[in-house]
Amino acid sequence: MADLKAVIEGHVLSLPSPALYDDVLKKIVTILGSLSERGIIALGEDKNLTGKPLEIRTKLLFEKMDFDIYKGRPSLEDFIVRPPSGAQKSDPLVLEVKSSGKPHIRRDDLRQLDDWVFDLSGEEDARKEGLGGGPGKGLAMITHGLMSDKERHPTPHKGVMVFNGPVGMDFSKRDRDGFDENDREFIEKRNFCIISLSVLIGYVDAFQKGTTTGLVLWETIHKTTGMLNGPQQA
Repeated sequence: MADLKAVIEGHVLSLPSPALYDDVLKKIVTILGSLSERGIIALGEDKNLTGKPLEIRTKLLFEKMDFDIYKGRPSLEDFIVRPPSGAQKSDPLVLEVKSSGKPHIRRDDLRQLDDWVFDLSGEEDARKEGLGGGPGKGLAMITHGLMSDKERHPTPHKGVMVFNGPVGMDFSKRDRDGFDENDREFIEKRNFCIISLSVLIGYVDAFQKGTTTGLVLWETIHKTTGMLNGPQQA
């Protein structure tokens, strides 16, 4: 620990003075993330993952299935996933990664995902213009874009939430649904796909065994509103 402190202190002292705490912290977190992705730092048990370790684990799982996943905009969405070659659905995924000590996603987290999809999909233009005009214009304005043709948004994206909860509970003991029934309408109107961490791991295991493909997962995510089923049910 003394050696680590000396290295950090030496680096900080080499920076223009005074160094900002947040800037130094971001650099340290970036380095730790890189070491974790390389397997040099262990993330911990999957059932216990939260925060940055859970984000790293999720990114690595998508990468294992050969997805093109990259960090989202600063302080906004966690990740964007581009469509694989040969995909019928070309809408990128807006990926948020959340955990909770409770069995269900919070409504605030769903609203946050909605904000990112709203922004990236050009939803504001869709609501103002009725997705290009025509008979859908009035319906789009009345329903704030929720009942209009999603495929006609300027840059449509699919909202996806990867959820780990209740943290610390064995996957086998968790409820299948990761959201409260009161949030079903919210999720369905926005065409969100919710993926439990255990189901995502199941797809990676099936991919490595050759019983599914990244393309199958991609199309299944796009077809799913609500909880994503495991690969044996897809």
